[in-house]
Amino acid sequence: MTRVLVIDDDATALEVIRAVLGGAGLVVFTSASPIGATHTIRAERIDCVVCDLEMPAMRGEAFAKLFRKTRLFDRVKLVLVSAAPESDLLAVEQSGVADAVLHKSQLAARLVPLLRRLMAGSRP
Repeated sequence: MTRVLVIDDDATALEVIRAVLGGAGLVVFTSASPIGATHTIRAERIDCVVCDLEMPAMRGEAFAKLFRKTRLFDRVKLVLVSAAPESDLLAVEQSGVADAVLHKSQLAARLVPLLRRLMAGSRP
């Protein structure tokens, strides 16, 4: 069963994403901050991280860069999500720091299929 860590400083968004993923049968862990996420990824054998791009403690893009430097997480997929304008998301997507980038308005319809494709080894 796929194990997902969701990181978002917005409690409402965190709960919505948890409900969407949990409703699809995924095992979901949540955190309001990327600080300490590496411990959770290791301890809970996380398969995929869904991380908000805009957070006060550490931007999702900065987390993604640190995440990618940690070779222990090579098998872990990373999806960045945000309510930022599409142009901002396109720039992040083109940087290649994440396996996928998704606008928050599309989470309910696209997140579960996206994660299933990523876990099956396909790019979005």
